[in-house]
Amino acid sequence: MVGDTPYDVEAARRVGVRMIALRCDGWTDDALAGAVAIYDDPEDLLARYETSPLARPPSPRTNAIQVIPSTIRPHVPPRESPNLPCGR
Repeated sequence: MVGDTPYDVEAARRVGVRMIALRCDGWTDDALAGAVAIYDDPEDLLARYETSPLARPPSPRTNAIQVIPSTIRPHVPPRESPNLPCGR
């Protein structure tokens, strides 16, 4: 994830993804702490792309994409009962 505010850094942390921060919104490096890298702006990131975290795949222990299967619930038809709301 790429962002430019401490709120972006916090959002990335909460969902467990790596964050690259950009200083172009005026935040200090201390405010952007927690990012895996900090660049001046998108142009700076592009100029240093080959050495950036974007050029390196994440290690298996840090933010590998995890596929979480959805919960499959069997179809259960509604019960026929006069006590259900909405006249069912």
